[in-house]
Amino acid sequence: LESKGRMAFPQFESEEDEAEAGDDDAFQASFAASEVVSSGVSEIFILPKRQTIPSSQDIRVHISSLSLKANLTYTAVPRRSTKVYVQADIRNDSPFTLLPGSSLVFVDGSFVGSSHVSLIPTQGRAYLDAGIDNALRVTRKIVLQETKSTGGVLSGWTRTKSLKYELVVKSMR
Repeated sequence: LESKGRMAFPQFESEEDEAEAGDDDAFQASFAASEVVSSGVSEIFILPKRQTIPSSQDIRVHISSLSLKANLTYTAVPRRSTKVYVQADIRNDSPFTLLPGSSLVFVDGSFVGSSHVSLIPTQGRAYLDAGIDNALRVTRKIVLQETKSTGGVLSGWTRTKSLKYELVVKSMR
């Protein structure tokens, strides 16, 4: 997850991807680390080199990188769509308060969408939308369909329709 604005480039890994964490080391090493001065209420990031920031445009300045473990939850509503949505449950075990703002979401190094991050205090927990998992599809098939009518002329007729579905999850991995 890359966050625009005050805190840049936090990345989230699922526990399943811990073994692949070494791939990010080369990416992380390409940025010089910022010095952080914490006063308890706020953090001051001292950048390793001067940056010129024009007043007429928005720019991004790399401040810090951090990785947080995520437990992923997959959700689908096959009646409405075949898409499967991913949500990350994270704990901010970094020494920084993560500030609210818009964010860009990356999964396995690929951009999957944008989201909004609320304030996440140190040791705080948050649920972040990570977008659609394009490798999964869910469909439903009607397996059984029955219609029953009950009642009579004097009491009125009641029609009951029963459906039985089979849910099919397809993985393109």
